[in-house]
Amino acid sequence: MILENNNIKLVVELHAAEMHSLIDKHSGKEWIWNANPEFWGQRNPILFPMVGSTYDQNLHIDGNLYQIGNHGFTRHANFTCIEQSDSKIVLQFKSSDHTLTQYPYEFCLEVEYRLHDAHIDIVYRITNESDKVMPFNFGLHPAFYHSNNGVDGVIPIEFFGVEENLPESILKKDINQILEFNDEFFKTTPTLVLDHVKSSYVRLHDQSDYCDVSVFGYRWLAFWKKPKANFICIEPWYGHDDFEPFYGEFKDREGTLFLDPNRVFTTSYQIIPKGKKGEKHV
Repeated sequence: MILENNNIKLVVELHAAEMHSLIDKHSGKEWIWNANPEFWGQRNPILFPMVGSTYDQNLHIDGNLYQIGNHGFTRHANFTCIEQSDSKIVLQFKSSDHTLTQYPYEFCLEVEYRLHDAHIDIVYRITNESDKVMPFNFGLHPAFYHSNNGVDGVIPIEFFGVEENLPESILKKDINQILEFNDEFFKTTPTLVLDHVKSSYVRLHDQSDYCDVSVFGYRWLAFWKKPKANFICIEPWYGHDDFEPFYGEFKDREGTLFLDPNRVFTTSYQIIPKGKKGEKHV
């Protein structure tokens, strides 16, 4: 499925509701990781109903144990397209007998891609179709292609707020705050998780191109990549892995959200790719 205008071309697939391509048509720059299985075979999975894993890799719900994979099952789900126009695609995934064995709640998840003149909005709606309060996590995991792989060059990300807890080892002092990510950093910090980021968006620089990713409203912001791979993940999260041993109920974990029966949780983020006209990316 394709959404396209004079500035942007977006390709979306039903499997996992993932973006397979996001091209700035002025520069020709591709911003989405190609899912090379040599490094990491996904592009931008949706993290639901779990972000990361619990300490013992089980969900503890009402005294029962449910086995669920890392980041939940939505990253492997097949969606259905329920609406498509020149500027919008809406995909849907509903609970089933298979999901109920891992997470005992009925739900409906909709993902809406909206194409605007020079950016895309991605909106997520989760409806609790159970007759009880539904605890859940939610997060995003987009992997952005970069011409550097963290070994032959750094991957710079700029913050547009005054951040107080950025790692000094990769912080470039400048007018704005820039983290220069590299594989050496990820050897000791496999995933950088920032809490209460003040910036409403971050900017990924790649030569003369850049891409803005909104992170407003999400408590945690994570960065992750595979060694020697030409991508970095910019991940706004509600919820996180267990940072220390915890064997309690899922509802008692830090960051767990709660949705009453028949109510809808809505969140979104925005991606703004920018390239210079006449300077084609190669």
